[in-house]
Amino acid sequence: MISQFKLTYLTVFIIFFSILFFSEKSDDQKNELTSFENENILTDEITPYCNGVDFNQYEKQKFSDIVNMSVEINDSNAWYINLIKSGISGEFFIEDKYKTKFNSIVTVIFKDFTCSFKADVRIHGDWMDHLDLKNLVSSMDVKLKEGNILGITKFKLFLPTTREYDNEIFITSLLEELGFISPRSAYVDVNINSYYQGIFIFQEKASKEMIEYFNYREGPIIEVNERYWWNTDSGEPTSEKNSEVMIFGRVQNEYWAKRSEQNLFISLKALEKFNKSMFYSYDFDRQMNYEILNTNQERIYAFDAALLATRSIHAMTNHNRIFYYDNISENFEPIYYDGFSTFLDKEASVPTAFNYQISQGLIDSAKRMLQEVELSASDFQLLLLDKNLTMSVDEVKLNLGKFKNNLETITTKKPSEVNYINYIENIDKIWIQESAEFDFYDPLNEIYLNCNINQTFKCLNEELEGQDLIFERENTLGISLDSMKNPNHSYQTEEIFKYSFGNNELTAINNPSVEIDEINKTISVNFTKSNQKILVRGQNIQDYWNFDLNSNLDENQINTNQDFNSLTGCISFYESNLLLESITFENSFCEDSVNIIRSKGKINNIRIKASHSDALDIDFSEIIISNLSIENAGNDCLDLSGGFYKIDSVITNNCGDKSVSVGENSTLYIDNLLSNNSTTGIAVKDSSFTSIKNFKGENNQTCFLLYRKKQEFGPSYLKVSNNECIINSSYIQEGSIYEKD
Repeated sequence: MISQFKLTYLTVFIIFFSILFFSEKSDDQKNELTSFENENILTDEITPYCNGVDFNQYEKQKFSDIVNMSVEINDSNAWYINLIKSGISGEFFIEDKYKTKFNSIVTVIFKDFTCSFKADVRIHGDWMDHLDLKNLVSSMDVKLKEGNILGITKFKLFLPTTREYDNEIFITSLLEELGFISPRSAYVDVNINSYYQGIFIFQEKASKEMIEYFNYREGPIIEVNERYWWNTDSGEPTSEKNSEVMIFGRVQNEYWAKRSEQNLFISLKALEKFNKSMFYSYDFDRQMNYEILNTNQERIYAFDAALLATRSIHAMTNHNRIFYYDNISENFEPIYYDGFSTFLDKEASVPTAFNYQISQGLIDSAKRMLQEVELSASDFQLLLLDKNLTMSVDEVKLNLGKFKNNLETITTKKPSEVNYINYIENIDKIWIQESAEFDFYDPLNEIYLNCNINQTFKCLNEELEGQDLIFERENTLGISLDSMKNPNHSYQTEEIFKYSFGNNELTAINNPSVEIDEINKTISVNFTKSNQKILVRGQNIQDYWNFDLNSNLDENQINTNQDFNSLTGCISFYESNLLLESITFENSFCEDSVNIIRSKGKINNIRIKASHSDALDIDFSEIIISNLSIENAGNDCLDLSGGFYKIDSVITNNCGDKSVSVGENSTLYIDNLLSNNSTTGIAVKDSSFTSIKNFKGENNQTCFLLYRKKQEFGPSYLKVSNNECIINSSYIQEGSIYEKD
């Protein structure tokens, strides 16, 4: 017999479809691109953003400029049938079988223009609060197949009640201001299938775009696999037979892991560390062993302090933990997700977090945050207004003060001794399905183990039929069973040597020849093997040092593949403050001769000659260079991404591709640019701005290119005060702007 509950919603369903008119939308969306003589050079171009919206319009947009967003699902009949079935299924939670993707059109009406994008849309959420059957609407997961919304291509549309309304926007904004990876979130007015109109919380998903927005290179994103969390024998989620349910990690962005053997190894290494941090914790289900995650736990404790001080303790349980793994530093960066906070609704107080032990590390991090963080209430109010959250300056002051008071409370807590538990003890406390099997895969030695965890890892050595199965089976724990049994084990794929200079340190990988002259402040490096690298990480070099590098490798010895340390440069400066006199490099064999990442500073002179691929690559940095000279590069001479750069003089000759390549929302100022004998003088791509006072070019196939390469970016801008590039061949994609004085 059908229950009265189901009859009610079946009646609603029938009435709804008897009165609703569904209109068909065209899937065609075409942009005609302007051609030019050397169009074969543009092998990486994609269509203009939103039918040619120009750079000035694109760059000034904020969430507060979105008047309305609409989601039109192509087969809306099937969408509503699926939505209602999920709501009357009789389960406590939304089953995965109802999270089917539907082809849709997402239209965004900004104040100045309107854009429509093809998208995949599905129901989002675990619990039934993500469904509103009265209004036939749900929280949604959206993936744009083209275009972006404020640089975002993957996002959720939450019913506000599922994220405690204003709390979510306030806290995601606060965490971002504190420097933590936090999803951009805002209120947006959304129309669903021309039937429902209401306010949703727009929130970007943890993805490549989010990681790069916070100035990190793309890498593994690790979260909990809730495979057994929801699918227990009893049907009751989260627990079975009075025991916690087995949870373990998964690589969220497995597409990145599959790109190369190096990526796969790095992803599995991160996954194994994540799982070990739970297996060796004091509460397998709710807390992690930070000593395994990071050599320096300060960053994670600071994140925890911020979560406690904002009452976001729901984000502190393991099944809501998400991390980005930074392979260069070998540390995990926490990503905020689902704090379910009531911070704005409560008086100042610090809640008790599920069996969370107050450590000295947490207390010290709260003290540092109080000393170092100073937020302007008026500036923060404007940030909230940009996200459509209205709050007076006095209200902002009150809530920021409450946050500080809660941090103060944390500093007064009595620390407890954190005693981590052996993995065997933890396994004995959790419920695991008897049929559950788990995998380990070592891609370097091609060793695949299939294990029964209930028998304390009784394993069989099997042959893996295709590496895709590592992720399709959704039960991989890491690389090595022996490593899993040893909490202190780490993977060392290269020989590491440390050298001191001044008050700083550099790391030599696989033993290149290093000579340090403290008197003349010169570091000389000679590379004799293609796997040798130099890494300068986390240093404060302020004494005008000189770096003089060369190699004697011939073409047959060159291997430009990324190594297992995620280093593309023969020498890489990472997260450093630099005041250097010079960098010189001759006969480079790496993907990048010199790579500067997440760094700041000034370099007086850089001279690079004979690079196998790119000569100078700078990512997510703020760098000033006085004189830059590059000759004979196999690919780009200068490649800039995601930062702010100023160069007095650039001289390039014989660049295999671009003399200067500017991309991924970069800003570049050049006083004098001389580009000779290269494919392209300068390319400005993907929401970047470049201003050149004097531009001279001879024997280049193309003077300049302005276009869009990546989906998450828009048009670009190039200004040249004095353009003396001789060949008259350039390309300006619709929407990008070229200005000449």
